[in-house]
Amino acid sequence: MDKETRSVVHDMSKDFSHMLHEQLQEFAMILTKKYHYIFLAELFDDYRGNSNQEESLKMGQPKERFGDQGLSNVVEEFNKIRQIKSVMEYQLRFEGLMALMLNHNPYLIVSYFISSFLIGLNENLRPMVMVLQPKTLKHAADSVRLQELTLEALKKK
Repeated sequence: MDKETRSVVHDMSKDFSHMLHEQLQEFAMILTKKYHYIFLAELFDDYRGNSNQEESLKMGQPKERFGDQGLSNVVEEFNKIRQIKSVMEYQLRFEGLMALMLNHNPYLIVSYFISSFLIGLNENLRPMVMVLQPKTLKHAADSVRLQELTLEALKKK
């Protein structure tokens, strides 16, 4: 192999190596997020103690909760999720379902999850966060928790 060919092959292998490295990093991030959210959902279940049997069935393990229908039930529950209690409780349920959604389709885009998160918020909090136009789920969650604290402080006055 002449020097020019070796140089081209070397450059191509560096480009391929770089591309492969980036894809592996992206895949690792997806897996980390997925298992982080599953861990949070399970931690939330443990924290709640699952004292109410009906709620335990709703919040149980994904396989138990969704049975053989799997994806269609996950998507249905994800699309119906709404904030009923605190923002933290809602965020934990949302992130647990988001992990299941990513498990079935890792190519869902961030803006889909941000929109879904905002749509499920309490009517009093949603407009205050939507006006901020959050670009990340973390920004949306942090903003809504801040708004929740602000409303609680105003109610105490």
